[in-house]
Amino acid sequence: MQNQKTMAKWLAVGLLLMVAIACYVVLSTVLKKDAPTADTTASASETKPDEQPVSPTPSVPEHIPVYSTFPRRAEKIGGMSVNHTGGENADTYLVSYAFQQKTLLFFSTLSTEYDVNEQGIYLAVFSSDYLLSTARIADEQETYLASILTKNGILLATKTDSQTVFRLLSLDGDVVATSFAMRFDSLAFTVDSLTKDVVCLGSDESFVYEYEIDDDLRATRSNFVYPSASPKVCKILNFSNYKLVFVQSEQNVDIVSFSQNTGFICKNRLINSKFVQILPSLSASSQAFTLLAKKQDKQGDSLLLVSFDSSGNMLSSYLVNDAPIGVLKQENEQVILFTQDERYQFCSHLELVSKSQYEADDSPFASSVKLEDIEGSDLFVRTDGITFQVVDKSANVLFSAKGKNVFAEYATSTSTARPARLKLFYDGKASNDVSYMAFGDYDVMIVEIDV
Repeated sequence: MQNQKTMAKWLAVGLLLMVAIACYVVLSTVLKKDAPTADTTASASETKPDEQPVSPTPSVPEHIPVYSTFPRRAEKIGGMSVNHTGGENADTYLVSYAFQQKTLLFFSTLSTEYDVNEQGIYLAVFSSDYLLSTARIADEQETYLASILTKNGILLATKTDSQTVFRLLSLDGDVVATSFAMRFDSLAFTVDSLTKDVVCLGSDESFVYEYEIDDDLRATRSNFVYPSASPKVCKILNFSNYKLVFVQSEQNVDIVSFSQNTGFICKNRLINSKFVQILPSLSASSQAFTLLAKKQDKQGDSLLLVSFDSSGNMLSSYLVNDAPIGVLKQENEQVILFTQDERYQFCSHLELVSKSQYEADDSPFASSVKLEDIEGSDLFVRTDGITFQVVDKSANVLFSAKGKNVFAEYATSTSTARPARLKLFYDGKASNDVSYMAFGDYDVMIVEIDV
């Protein structure tokens, strides 16, 4: 009996020891899990210099495009009406047409915001006081070639790497027909004086081609071609049954006659010359024209004036030495040539009548100045490609602005109480002058002023 009690006591003691050992093991495990690691318990002074804590990368807010709301009213600045179109990047004026109190303006853009949402060629429709709408006409893979106002609307030509694209737009700005032709490097349109059909003169690196384009945009090519080195058609003059075409090659200016019966015939060639301008000459005896070309030779740049009749036959000429720039104006039956600082007056046969100097303000210009004509007016443009001036025949500055790619339209008023109106199209940057509202790199600006 006593032995049984002793064994029971030892069993109880062993059980208690086992329980104690189990509790110790569990407690050790819990304490080990909760113990801090060496890295997290180290003080700031014990942190290695090359183990700096990494800051979290700040989140960049997503760019949200900004688009315009139309119609947008023109600005009124110092008596001028100023409107513009474009986006956040470069925009380039191409061509415009005015009718029924509206202006249809074509421009190319590298922008994707504000007045546009994709790169490409756009049409902007303006009224006298508002930008009404914009519409994408062609994508960024197409390059503008030429356009013309026809009896059916506006015919627009662009080129891609492989072809030429013709689009006919209604006077509301809608594309109503499209067709395709061979790829041209350059192109010029005219309207046949008899048939009223559109004539296209296109060129590649070796030839000039003639196409007749009907109302359905079907292009029928002539059997004749004109061979030349990298030709470009600069001007077309229409006569009853033929055309005079002025073709610029790499080195020369060719005066070429074209008809469906005889094809292309070179009437005259101006060697080492660059086409500048054609001016119809008023003459009581016969119809004539004056061509202005830039002559390039070893002695330097000169200006060549050539008078020719409606058949392309040369009548007379005059060379102005050491004159790299110029613009022609008509004054009664006389021809006026403006160079950078001189005024030449010729009779209709290009005999020099007088020569005088004039003073022009060159202070806004950073580099050499070029002169550009404003047709139908006594005005012309002086520009260095960054800044431009509109001046009269006495070199008085009527308008000046920062801008490039300038085109001007001049319209006389039917009312003696109202002055003539000058509409300027150019590419302008946002600044403190009239283009302060431009969106980005260059916007297309429209400025209307009384002159």
